[in-house]
Amino acid sequence: FLVLLLVAPAFLLYMLHRSRVERRKMRRLIDRLRLSNSKLSRYVDLDDLTAAQSRRYLVDRIDRHKRRETHALLYVDLDEFKTVNDTYGHDVGDALLIKVTDAMVAACRPGDFVARLGGDEFCVFLKGCDLERAGRRVMRPASIGVCELRPDQSMEDALNVADAALYEAKSKGKNQILVADQDVVLRMRQKQSR
Repeated sequence: FLVLLLVAPAFLLYMLHRSRVERRKMRRLIDRLRLSNSKLSRYVDLDDLTAAQSRRYLVDRIDRHKRRETHALLYVDLDEFKTVNDTYGHDVGDALLIKVTDAMVAACRPGDFVARLGGDEFCVFLKGCDLERAGRRVMRPASIGVCELRPDQSMEDALNVADAALYEAKSKGKNQILVADQDVVLRMRQKQSR
């Protein structure tokens, strides 16, 4: 019994020490995981070619926050881009995409951003911008569909509206800006219901 009384406190001290060591290891591991998650999140949020924001960033991050104001979306599709790839090769096409992205980013105000949706399609998010001002902030040659992103509207729904306006701009001869009005939305909804 006396041995147990002498060993028990030593054993408890040893277990307390091991517990502290394990907690320190766990804290270091958690810190490393947080840093890795932060780096991974930035990687996933950026397009790997152009370093523009990704479609995931556009949809997830914008819809995650409650919006109190209306913003503008420009759905940009570079006209005849396939010809560049076919004529000069994908390396030249990639270089052109990077240059176009850089030019769009340079034209953005604080709070605006450019997201690459895929291929030669981009979305320019114009924070707190109305449709009239949005149409004046555009570069060419590209076909562009413009729409509002209302506080009560999902990003995916707004992208569909901007895409419908883009489709109509392309069908009217390309190198145009078309602002989505009620007629564009109505035609889009009719096509979706078929």
